[in-house]
Amino acid sequence: MQRHEVPTHLNIDDKAFAGLTMRQLMVAIIGLALAYSTMSEAPLPLGVRLAAGTTVLLMTAAISLWQPAGRSLEDWALVLLRYISIPRVVVWRVRTS
Repeated sequence: MQRHEVPTHLNIDDKAFAGLTMRQLMVAIIGLALAYSTMSEAPLPLGVRLAAGTTVLLMTAAISLWQPAGRSLEDWALVLLRYISIPRVVVWRVRTS
């Protein structure tokens, strides 16, 4: 019987469906649902609904597929929130007891 070593040290995500990772697939499903509800439920003229739905679809594609520097946009959003929440100026004072 032949033995094969299964690599466990790879840092890649498993593909769930159509070459998309599970994160990408869930973002795409949520984005498609939002685009559908934007186009079908809004009481606006057809042109405005189509423009809004197209905008939602383009944003969904960018969020799910674009990974600058190998990180997802959710990771970059957390980095930005952390950067904004940290104070820029630190004041040092001598403690007097």
